[in-house]
Amino acid sequence: TRDVRVLLGGAENKLSAAFSYDSGVFAGLAPLKGAAAGGGVLTLQGVNFGKVKGLEVPSVMIGSTKAAGTWQSDTVVLYTVPPGVKAAAPGLAVTVRQPGATSGNAYPGAFFAYDAVQLTSIKPSVSDTVGGAILTLTGVNFGGTDASPMVFLGSGVECLSTKWVSDASTICTTPPLSEGTYHVAWLSGVTNSKLATLTAELATPTGLAAQLK
Repeated sequence: TRDVRVLLGGAENKLSAAFSYDSGVFAGLAPLKGAAAGGGVLTLQGVNFGKVKGLEVPSVMIGSTKAAGTWQSDTVVLYTVPPGVKAAAPGLAVTVRQPGATSGNAYPGAFFAYDAVQLTSIKPSVSDTVGGAILTLTGVNFGGTDASPMVFLGSGVECLSTKWVSDASTICTTPPLSEGTYHVAWLSGVTNSKLATLTAELATPTGLAAQLK
């Protein structure tokens, strides 16, 4: 809303909050998916977003994280997707609100899906049974920020420690293991995140020397 000033015969009268522009009308938000590293672009289409630059734009939240919006025209606002991690279906809830609003949601049934984690390699792929080896898992969509991942070997045996390095890399320290081969799985610490598994396996053959760590 805006105040209205009326000048008549040198006298001024002010009407507080006497004029308001029509609220924005939302027509679509897409695409509702993107890389976990973030940086993708969401397009909000509609009308009444304003005719000049610098206006406050509707707010868009992906889960609990706000997407930064940039006014483009009266009909288009662009938003930068924040970093995130793949969540269980249907994804993270999307909240769209009018500028300045603190409640409500214009898209209560919309969800954003980050691309799934893909493990592509593990090095070394052969280790000893003593434990303490540093494994490097590489792939994509580990997240643009640290999501406190966990790495499991075999049937739920967790690495002694796991550290997120980047969207493409995670390292972990192996626990003591029996001889054999172990399927490797990566899980984000984010609630309801999706488990990613690696087709390659970690092997711990008999008598392998410690220098292979």
